[in-house]
Amino acid sequence: MTTSRSYKEWSWLLLTIPIYLFIFLKLDSFPVRLWDESYFAVHATEMMMHNSWLVPYFDGSPINLGTKPPLQSWIQILFLKTLGINELALRLPSAIAAALSVLMVFFFAKREFGTLAGWLGAGVLLTSGGFIHYHTGRGMEADALLAFTMLLQLLAFKRFLAKEDNASVVLLGSAIALSFLTKSVAGFLFVPGMAVYLMLYKRESIPKLFTMKGFYVALGIGLGIPVLYIALRESAHPGFLSFMFERHIGRYTEAMGYFKSNDHYIKTLTSARFVQWTSIALVAIYVALKDRYKEGNVQKLIAVMAISFLLVLNLSSTRYEHYLNPVLPLFALMIAYLGARVSNAMGDKQTMIMVALLLVLPSIRMFGKSQANYMESGHAKDEMSARYLWQASKSDKDIDGLKVMHKGFSGALIFYKHKLESQGQSIQITNWDIHPGDKVLASNSEMKAKIRTGYSVDTIDQLENAIVYYIKAKRNE
Repeated sequence: MTTSRSYKEWSWLLLTIPIYLFIFLKLDSFPVRLWDESYFAVHATEMMMHNSWLVPYFDGSPINLGTKPPLQSWIQILFLKTLGINELALRLPSAIAAALSVLMVFFFAKREFGTLAGWLGAGVLLTSGGFIHYHTGRGMEADALLAFTMLLQLLAFKRFLAKEDNASVVLLGSAIALSFLTKSVAGFLFVPGMAVYLMLYKRESIPKLFTMKGFYVALGIGLGIPVLYIALRESAHPGFLSFMFERHIGRYTEAMGYFKSNDHYIKTLTSARFVQWTSIALVAIYVALKDRYKEGNVQKLIAVMAISFLLVLNLSSTRYEHYLNPVLPLFALMIAYLGARVSNAMGDKQTMIMVALLLVLPSIRMFGKSQANYMESGHAKDEMSARYLWQASKSDKDIDGLKVMHKGFSGALIFYKHKLESQGQSIQITNWDIHPGDKVLASNSEMKAKIRTGYSVDTIDQLENAIVYYIKAKRNE
């Protein structure tokens, strides 16, 4: 009996195996990706180099481009200082946040719905394609950390509903502040769901909330820290405030980036990466809202917050699939709840077999996806120079003095310039600055044609469409 009880108490450690396999294994086995990941890579690296803990830098200069607060960068800087300038240091914060989210879902579902539900919820989140992805759990961006801090909001709010004490409200305000420091106003997107839940199911708690000292402390933390950050950032580098308003108000009036239709999130949630759990989660939400089971009412809380988040998210004209990341732990919890309901009807043994069968194929797919780290063919052509530098930085290849020919956004190349400098090699990124005797890397077909037309060259190295030329002389000289 003692052995059985001890096993049940510590069996959650088995969860660390799929967490390691799906999230941490081969985390540095692919180069820095274009756009968001490379922005974060350069920001954190150059903030560390310039000893700046508030204003981001890009290519040696302080900038206001990008409105995301610095919590993700702060954590990345700590890992950079510990592990050096490399991909692992920059991806670990997201990986750790994703792993902690999985564990939180496990323990939350286990406490509220039972042990089997805990395993089901954790398994669903671990096999959610939108949660374990290069842009989220295995990337350098702030989306995994945002999902984790917003999950903390849910736990704090649930604690308040149960205890109605000052400590719970202060914890909630602190979690909201952390979410803001991770990804700005996106950190407030669970708040409407909490307000709706209070009005629908806990209206008697609203007057009491306004009489609690903790409520005003929470306001001071949840709103005061964001205001203080914005003021300090504006003071350190003027122009940030106007840029922030332009970007955030603009997101609701026009698309920032690629245009997405009004049904973008419906299409995303029914795409191959999401649909395996979306349909079950929606059924679970329906069942929860219809459920007459009153103990804790936590299933209705999660359902209301999931629906509210999706509705508020869709109000913005700027829509990206990774914006859905915070709702995926809620989906996992809803499916855990539904699993507990099914278990009550079928029995634990039968439900356990069903859960195991349900997770087998998604687990195989997720392991393959997380370890493949492939790039789509169109992206590969654009990013092959960065892949070449990544491979060089992980080997003993001598590329000191290499000139990288590039036009357009060069975030990933700038990061590899810093990484290689930390390894004692110097490269130069240039649009067009070639002289006889240079070693030149190019992957853009137009630039390669211009090099071959204008110069007599030798090809000295190649990685797919990325070619290193040795410039011998100008033609016609």
